[in-house]
Amino acid sequence: LRADHQRWSVTEPVDAHSGPVPVAASYAWVGDDTLEVDVHFLETPHRLTVRCAAGDRSARVAWNVAPLDGGGLATLHRPG
Repeated sequence: LRADHQRWSVTEPVDAHSGPVPVAASYAWVGDDTLEVDVHFLETPHRLTVRCAAGDRSARVAWNVAPLDGGGLATLHRPG
């Protein structure tokens, strides 16, 4: 996975079965000490946002729509 600063970077990491999982990722600083990374799974309606704040040493991960199958990140692509 690659994320570029305020620009989308499209990559195809592979799942456990060597199938491609197309994603677009971007990051931006949203505060003096807070980094936000957005990952869009291009073949699904899912988007993952990771926000890390150095000041309080916290990290938050949120889905726009949580995956229903419980299969993890590697299942977020079209079957095949």
